[in-house]
Amino acid sequence: RGFRIISLLSDILEECSLSDLVDRIEVTLKEKKLTFNRVEHELGFGNGTIKRWKEQSPRLDKLIKVAEYLNVSLDYRSSPNR
Repeated sequence: RGFRIISLLSDILEECSLSDLVDRIEVTLKEKKLTFNRVEHELGFGNGTIKRWKEQSPRLDKLIKVAEYLNVSLDYRSSPNR
């Protein structure tokens, strides 16, 4: 299971840049009338955590929490066509 999760994160990050990932999250937040600060607070993340993903890879557990919170799949987060 651990290898599958690491492989999934690797696939997601290969399909898009970290900047693209954060941009797609931002679009979804705007569609749902949410802010980075609200989502980070409700998920127990530190302030600015999601935007820092533009420079450093997110931990998979945090990426999964954001996807679940926004009710989107991890594939959606990495593909502009989904």
